[in-house]
Amino acid sequence: MTVRIQPDPARGRVGAGELLRETLLTGRRAGIAVVVLAFATNVLIVLLGRPLISLLFREALQMTGQTGLDLANLSPSFSSILPAFLLLAIGLFAFAMVAVQLAILFVAIRQVWDTGTVSTRELLRGIRAVVRKLFRRSSIPIFFYVFLLLPISGLGFFSTLTQVIAIPNFISGELLKDPVTAVLWNVLMLVILWINIRCALALPLFFNSDASGTEAIRTSWRTVRGRELWALTVTTVAIGVPTILLAVVIALASTIPAMITDQGAPALSGVSASFSMAMAQIVLLIVVSTATVLWLAMLSTAARLAGATPDPLAESSDERDDHAYPSGPWRWGLVMGATALVVPLQLVLSEPVHALAAMPDTEILAHRGYLAGGVENTIPSLEAAAEVGADRVEMDVLQTADGQFVVMHDANLTRLAGQNVNVKDLTLNELTAITVRDQVGNSARIPSLAEYVTRAKEIDMPLLIEIKMGGLDTPDHVDLLVEELTELDALQGNTFHSLDHASVERLKELLPRTDVGYILAFAGVGVPDTSADFLVIEEYTATDTMHDAAADEGLGFYVWTVDDSLAQRVRIRTGADGIITDRPDTALESREEIINESGVTPALLDLMVGFVIL
Repeated sequence: MTVRIQPDPARGRVGAGELLRETLLTGRRAGIAVVVLAFATNVLIVLLGRPLISLLFREALQMTGQTGLDLANLSPSFSSILPAFLLLAIGLFAFAMVAVQLAILFVAIRQVWDTGTVSTRELLRGIRAVVRKLFRRSSIPIFFYVFLLLPISGLGFFSTLTQVIAIPNFISGELLKDPVTAVLWNVLMLVILWINIRCALALPLFFNSDASGTEAIRTSWRTVRGRELWALTVTTVAIGVPTILLAVVIALASTIPAMITDQGAPALSGVSASFSMAMAQIVLLIVVSTATVLWLAMLSTAARLAGATPDPLAESSDERDDHAYPSGPWRWGLVMGATALVVPLQLVLSEPVHALAAMPDTEILAHRGYLAGGVENTIPSLEAAAEVGADRVEMDVLQTADGQFVVMHDANLTRLAGQNVNVKDLTLNELTAITVRDQVGNSARIPSLAEYVTRAKEIDMPLLIEIKMGGLDTPDHVDLLVEELTELDALQGNTFHSLDHASVERLKELLPRTDVGYILAFAGVGVPDTSADFLVIEEYTATDTMHDAAADEGLGFYVWTVDDSLAQRVRIRTGADGIITDRPDTALESREEIINESGVTPALLDLMVGFVIL
C-alpha cells in the first residue's frame, strides 16, 4: 500500500517514551513473519548478492588487465566506457538489492499494522512501486543516505551488504593523532550522526509512500527536530544496547561445548568448535534481523506519530488483534531454514577452526617504533621498540631537497614540528636540526636515514623500510636509497615496502633476493599484478578472501595498523604473517599467551567476540 505524503503540523510532537512504547507494540505485531523476511533477505544477499557483486567487479578489473583492486596503479583503461559502465551497473545492482530488502520489510511492517497479516501480493506491489522510482534521479539522495551516511555512523547493520561499509582505520587513526584534526574529526562525526537522525524518516517515507527520494529527505528534515530528534536517538539506543549485550552473551555461550570437549574429549574439540561457531553465527543473524525489524518499526512509527505519513486506521490500537496471522508456520520456517544452514556453514568453518591449533608465528612490527617511548620515526621510539621486544620496526623514509633521506612519515612538518614546510623543500642538515614532538610530551630530532639504520644495527633491530612518496622523489630515488643503504652495510636483515608500485618493482630489480612488500590502502577481489614478496593491507580490507588470495599466489600477508588487542589476537590466530601496530607490547603479550594456551576454547572465544565487535 502506498500513500501520498501529507505532513500534518497539527499532530502532537513525539516523545521518547511514546515512541518506544509504540515501537515495541509495532514490533510485537510484526512478529516472527517480518523477522523471517529480514533473516531470509540477509541470507540471500550473503549467498547470492555479494558473490555476484564480486564476480562482476572481477570482470570489470579483468577488462582493464588487472587481477585485483590496486588504487595506486589503476590501468588507464579503467576509465574507459565498458569497465565504467559495469562499475555503474554494480553500484545500481547493490542499491537495488538493499532497496528491495528495505521495501519488503517496510511494506510487511505496514501490512501487519494495517491489516494484521502479511500478503505476498501486497509485498510484490510494494516492491514494484519502489523499483519504478528507484533509478530516477530524485532517488540519488536515498542512495547516498543508505550507502554512505548510515554505514559510516555505525547504522548500516540492517543489511549484510551495508554492514561492511565503514571508514578505514588508517584514515581516522591518522587524523586522531593531531589534536586539531582530532577535534575536527569528532565534530564531523557528530554532525554526520545529527544529519542521519534528521533524515531518518526518509526511509519509511520513500518505501511506504509515493514520495521521491528528494521529497522524503526534505520532509524528514522538516519533521525531525527537537523532541523528535531526542526520541529517535533514545529509542535507537534502547534497541541497540540490548542487541549488543545479547550478541556478546551468545558469543560467550558458544564456547561452552568446546570448553566441555577440551576437558573431556580434546579430539572432538575441533568439531564442537566449528558447530558452535556455525550455530552462533546463525543465531546472531536472527538477533540482528530482529533488531532491524524493531529499528525499521521505530522509523515507521515515528513517521506516523509525527504526522509525516497519515494513519489510515479507523480502529484504535487497543482494538487490534496482536496475533492476526498464524505465527506457527513462520516460526517453523525460520527453524527449518536456520537448521539447513548449520551443516554447510560448519563445513566452511571446519578448516579455519582446525588451523587454530597451529603454533602462531606472526611477526610483530612496531609501527614507526614504539610510540609510548618516543616520537614516531625517531631514535627513542626505535630504542623503545627494541626494549619492549618487537620483532621488527616499520619506519618511513622521505627524500630531502638535496637528494638525501630522512626518517619521516609526513610530507609536511605541521603535525609533528608545528612548521608549515614540506620535507622536499629542506635539506638534510636543515631537517635533522628540527625537533619533533608528540601529544604526550615526547620530543627528539628528526633522524637521518644513516643515523637511524646505524642505531638499528647497534641494537640488533631489523627494519621494514617504507619508501614514502611526497619528498623530492627524483626519478632515481630508489636507486639512491639502495646505494646509501649498501654503503652503510644496512641491507642484510632489513626488508622494504611501499605504496608506490613503481618503487616496489624497481626495488625487486635492484634487490631480487630481498623481501619487498606492496602496500594496499584498499584491497579487493584478488591479488594485484606485482613482483612483491608480500602484501601489506590496511586492516579494513584485510579480509579472509584477500588472505587466501595472497596465499594462493605464494605471497606473505601483513596487516596494518592493528592496535586493538582483540583484533591483534584474531589476526595472530588466523595466521597473518605479520601485523604492524602502534601497540607492539599488547601484540607480543597476546602472541605469548596464545603459544602457551591449550585447547580451542580461548581461540573460539576470541573469534566469536571478534565476530560480534570487530
